[in-house]
Amino acid sequence: DRDVTGVQTCALPIYFLNDLNLNYVTEDTPRADKGLNLTEVQIPGVSYGEVSFLPIVSTNDRKEIGDTLSYLLDKHVLKGGVDYNDTGIDQIFKGNWRGVYVFNSQADLLAGRWAQFRQFGGLNGLTADQAGRAKFRQKESAFFLQDQWFLRPNLTVTAGVRWENLDNPNDAVLNQNDVNANGSFKLNGKIADSNNNISPRVSISWAPDEKTAVRGSVGRYWSRTPAILFAQLLTSNGVRATQYIINSQQSGGAVTGPPTDPLSPGWGSSFNPVGVAPIDFSRITTIAKPGVFAIDPNFDNPYTDRITIGAEREVFARTSLALDVTYAESKQLERLTDINRSYSGTLAPNGLPAYSSTTPNQYYARITTLLSDARSKYYGVTATLNRRFADSFSLYAAVTYSKDKDNDSNERNFSGIQPEDFNDLDLNYGYSNRDQRWKGVVNGVWQSPFWGLGLSGSFRYSTGSPYTGTAGRDLNNDGNNTDRPTVNGVHFDRNSFRQPDFYELNLRLSKGFKIWESNLQLFAECFNCSNAANRFVTSANQTYGANPSLGVNPTVNPRFGIEDGVGTPRTVQLGIRLDF
Repeated sequence: DRDVTGVQTCALPIYFLNDLNLNYVTEDTPRADKGLNLTEVQIPGVSYGEVSFLPIVSTNDRKEIGDTLSYLLDKHVLKGGVDYNDTGIDQIFKGNWRGVYVFNSQADLLAGRWAQFRQFGGLNGLTADQAGRAKFRQKESAFFLQDQWFLRPNLTVTAGVRWENLDNPNDAVLNQNDVNANGSFKLNGKIADSNNNISPRVSISWAPDEKTAVRGSVGRYWSRTPAILFAQLLTSNGVRATQYIINSQQSGGAVTGPPTDPLSPGWGSSFNPVGVAPIDFSRITTIAKPGVFAIDPNFDNPYTDRITIGAEREVFARTSLALDVTYAESKQLERLTDINRSYSGTLAPNGLPAYSSTTPNQYYARITTLLSDARSKYYGVTATLNRRFADSFSLYAAVTYSKDKDNDSNERNFSGIQPEDFNDLDLNYGYSNRDQRWKGVVNGVWQSPFWGLGLSGSFRYSTGSPYTGTAGRDLNNDGNNTDRPTVNGVHFDRNSFRQPDFYELNLRLSKGFKIWESNLQLFAECFNCSNAANRFVTSANQTYGANPSLGVNPTVNPRFGIEDGVGTPRTVQLGIRLDF
């Protein structure tokens, strides 16, 4: 090419690609109950009756616009994009509206001696349905820039940064920093937005020879907080509704007598689980010590810093062997606490600090509060053998060794407080509920040359996931049944026991037929073909002590750790499929 002066120039090819996406989605997700007219009854590891929060009526909608522009220039692929989501929910959620009875043991259940009763109800003339309705929106904005640089034919470097912002609902919530004279919180608080979440990321891909690839990446990844977590902030606030909690008389975690609350449902010989909502909130003009939900003013989204290094090598034709190492550390994970509890200065029966029955704020009972201070760490090593489908055969096999630890294994907890001592979160740090030391999988497909028969299958194996040996009752008097015993001077760590190993073999045999322009396939499938029992320890057998009120060196429950749960037995399925 020549410019206007006649000087010869070199023009580089420039390419643009624009990808625009517009989405509108609406979804109704009703969840019905069984219609049994029962409350929920809980003893350690077992629940009876109806699910306390059903039925639920919910409608979600999403409006999204996203646009990505790619710009190709010489050795660079430059990308930039924006994304905007406006998500709304209209839901009636009445957590515990049926009523929930909590018993310390089966013997207490048979005697009707419940330790705690809780029920959700509307206030100021609202029904439970009216009080449990939450309608609000959550808006997300994101922007990213990225450069994929082909530095050499065998070396590619990709670097980018992503900015995200989460605009949470603006509806008023309880403000724990603005208190009325009677101790109640003013309803002028706000759920904090999560602003300026910046995620830098870098990755490198290098091929030292034609059969080997080495890859590495490091970056920060922010996660959004699901809006469903905020619903009870707008409903169970002591103005629209409350979670009313009644405790029986207790000492050292053991029930010693009936409750004294005049609103209490039947206890002892008068206990009756039939019927829902035993407390009639419509007849209550004022309610003492309501249970409410609040949120930390500094609540923020969680984020994960992750490093991955891996290499892959072709060992045979169309067959590669890979090894990958991953380390990830997450912070600002959501969890729940009760800010209306303080230490009594005494020790619980298991030797840990005990809580006082006198609440600092006398206006409220439990103040369930969302915090974002939990953390987790994960590292894993994965070896993979992969044969691409060729000559009527493919194979994939992978094995992973990993460790996963955290101090609160919840992804979106909005009801139960999980730590043994919610003011000492490090005491809860241990193997996460997701932790599995070894996991392996093998699957393959073979299109045999015999009469059009095809055979495929998979084999899965994993070592046992952890579980906690619990005391079976509230030893430290914090209102939560998550305590652990102390045995021979050693306090049980969270998730310090293991379920048995799991394995499963699945197979499929198929036969295809050509019918004019259509394909007919007959197949037989077998799940858990070896009929492995895959036993597990049920939650009822995870209570360590037969006399857990002792806390220290309790008499061992003879059923503790017994693997009386059984997995899915061998199942055979026949099917037919027509493609036309």
